[in-house]
Amino acid sequence: MRNLLRFVVAIVISGIMGFQSQQIIAAPPLTPLEQAALDALNSIFGTNNSNPPPTTSRPPGTTTVSLPNPIEQVAPMSGHPSATYPPGTKVNVGGAGTPGQQFTLPLTITVDGSGAITRQRHVPSSNVINVDNQSPNGIILEFILPGATSSTPVTPTPSGPASVLNNRSSVGTGNVMVTNKSGGTVRVDYKLPQGKFYGPNGYSSLWTSLGNGGSDDKTGIAENTRVNFGGYVDEYFVARDQMLYLTIHPNYVAASAVPITSPSPNPSPSPNPSPIPTPNPGPTGAPAPIPNSGSGGSNVFPYNPIPKPQTTPLTSAVAQSLAERINKDVALVFNDFDRASNARVETLKNELVAAGFPPDADAVKDIPRAVKDGDPTTLAALIKQHGSSNIPRSLQAALLATATFRKSHNELLVKFEAGNPASVMAPSFQAIKDLAATLGAAGLSEAMTLTQQQLLIRDKINRAAVSSVLNVGQQSLPTGPVTVIRHPAVNGQATFLGDGNLVLTRSNDQSITVLVSTAGTALGLPTSTDTPLAEYAKGAPVTGITITNPATNNKPVTYTVNGDSFTIQPNYSQQLTSGTIWNVEFSPDRNAAKKKYSLTTDGTYVFIDRNGKTDLAAKEFRITIHNPTTSRLVYAFNNKESVVLEAGKTADHVSSHPMLVQFDRDGGSSSTSKLLQDDGNYYFSLKDDETKWDLFSGKSSPQQNVTTGLLTIAQPSLDSLRKSAGTMLFDFSAVPATPSGTGSLLEDLLKAGQ
Repeated sequence: MRNLLRFVVAIVISGIMGFQSQQIIAAPPLTPLEQAALDALNSIFGTNNSNPPPTTSRPPGTTTVSLPNPIEQVAPMSGHPSATYPPGTKVNVGGAGTPGQQFTLPLTITVDGSGAITRQRHVPSSNVINVDNQSPNGIILEFILPGATSSTPVTPTPSGPASVLNNRSSVGTGNVMVTNKSGGTVRVDYKLPQGKFYGPNGYSSLWTSLGNGGSDDKTGIAENTRVNFGGYVDEYFVARDQMLYLTIHPNYVAASAVPITSPSPNPSPSPNPSPIPTPNPGPTGAPAPIPNSGSGGSNVFPYNPIPKPQTTPLTSAVAQSLAERINKDVALVFNDFDRASNARVETLKNELVAAGFPPDADAVKDIPRAVKDGDPTTLAALIKQHGSSNIPRSLQAALLATATFRKSHNELLVKFEAGNPASVMAPSFQAIKDLAATLGAAGLSEAMTLTQQQLLIRDKINRAAVSSVLNVGQQSLPTGPVTVIRHPAVNGQATFLGDGNLVLTRSNDQSITVLVSTAGTALGLPTSTDTPLAEYAKGAPVTGITITNPATNNKPVTYTVNGDSFTIQPNYSQQLTSGTIWNVEFSPDRNAAKKKYSLTTDGTYVFIDRNGKTDLAAKEFRITIHNPTTSRLVYAFNNKESVVLEAGKTADHVSSHPMLVQFDRDGGSSSTSKLLQDDGNYYFSLKDDETKWDLFSGKSSPQQNVTTGLLTIAQPSLDSLRKSAGTMLFDFSAVPATPSGTGSLLEDLLKAGQ
């Protein structure tokens, strides 16, 4: 765009004057604030004002995901200019409540509150679609590039014969559960190993388009099946007899795998009714309720309330007040550069007189008027009409550059005063920034970027105003990613919660901060990004006598219990009842005499390696539970009396069995059971994408400052912007003086407007 603008300027001047145009200053690279900050803001808000070229594989977290055809999403009650696509591209427009229609680019459409699509008369200059979505539902845009067809329906397409089914453990399978928390739609691909198939139709590959908040469950799928996601580089493999959990986040995929609870792989048991070794307790099903006698018994269990920060709903009145404050700041920026460019027109008028034109000549009247009106075409004709040879080349270049600026600036003012969103104003902003880069006017480009960012934030706040006064006082903390805006115009210490998971609070200085976080982190609650312990389905402590072959053994052990033979695999246990003498016999190695133990005391007995030989030893579990939060927490331990853990304190526990910890997660609304099978440290915290208490392995303090997409919009002084804006377009000496020095742009503009 910059090179094209430079080329057009050269051609116009050359055509008017009949000789080579002068070399214009080389365009400097965009400043980090202009390039990175605006891109980050667009990414956080899910907008796209720079019209990048289409791509089939964008980084995670953008609004376009990898599908057979490029897909873009338009959030409810928002505007959206698409990426630029090749000529001849068609677009399918549809969504919940919106009947699908196909159009040819370029075009502008409005989707009203009922979902009806209306095509507008004004068409964008680039091959894009501008969408003004006034409906309460999201809109999906599918772009059909020239020569392509519409996407395959979101139904797996079979390939390969239907003769083999991988739905039995005997052929080596695992399970996959994919949950999408990315904020957008993601394509999930399953590629089975060669010769393996799935389902009654014999699929060798599967794919599905998974919307935000959705999940996809594939049970009994062949081991070594590859799982990957559109826009994400990592690939995951299904393991035999493993449950693979994959959670898609905006910038990463969280993966974990646990053994599938299934019948023992041992040979069929003998007629003797002795218990068979089974897998160690794992996360299956929902937790049992927490014991609570309610009448002063031994199992009374109090609630654990969640800390409640001081928040208030973002009402339309508050949003409107903030928007008016931002509009006032933006108007001051526009007016400052408008007055300075008008003053420059007067200077150019005097230079025409100095070039030999009488003060009352038509040229001295008409040429400055065309510049002020922002009409480069009329200006070129007037220069030719009044004799280009009579006007110095440098003066012609200054006239044309100023007229070019005034054209886009006048368009900005009209759109701004009409209340248009920032997305509609983006082309005019970009045109001015391109001109500024061509002329080396960094201050002008930075001023436009700052005002564009302010308007993006204004639009975000307006869209987040709660939809009804009925919502006031009924809001709960949002879960999942939230957008946090810290703005100096927010009054006092109030924290506002808006629709669309927006948290709005006051900035501690004159800078504006925009970030993606969680509600807990944003509001200073104790949060953790670790994975919490899995739920324990049985909800009762382990009792009796337990024989275990730990996973670290890496080999099976054959033994007898009261004469019955068993083989126990690593990570499996055998549960024996209390009150009976259990005689356990096994060979330490091939050549050693058998060892025999009589187990009469309840507890856990572990097969160990002692100097290269197998032995059986009693195990004692030792754990420490930490409460690094600022809240007092209570939990039940092995169904005994509740343990009160004060803020910042720890509690040590010793047991002959894995320990059961049960606690209330949120003021009595839900409970959970956790089985602690490993020695070590555990701590309480809120999960970063939830607002309920949970238990984690380790002793780290909760991470309270975990954020992504952090963007700080610094506000330089107006004086510094003026100095770097250049003099070719502006005459700031004729504009009333404004404060300068260490004050921020926001402060300077407010003082200048008084």
